[in-house]
Amino acid sequence: MEIMITNSTDDAAYPISGFTWMLVYQTQSDQAKSISLAHLMSWIITDAQQYAAPDSFVPLSSAAQQKALAELATVTYNGTPITQLQ
Repeated sequence: MEIMITNSTDDAAYPISGFTWMLVYQTQSDQAKSISLAHLMSWIITDAQQYAAPDSFVPLSSAAQQKALAELATVTYNGTPITQLQ
């Protein structure tokens, strides 16, 4: 999940860039919270991207979304990925 976001070749690029990071325990201890976390993070990574451009942000690329979803799938509750909990 490394990426270089400085030194754009675009002359019109804004020079300050950054990411919002989600720090999550890989092993969750509360099932209900795990389910809520999975729903929220999945929404942020996918459906919520439609709100980025109207707010002057750049939405995640499809490749970045897939990487983030793969990372989310490594978070577990009781050995089960939280993305598979109902």
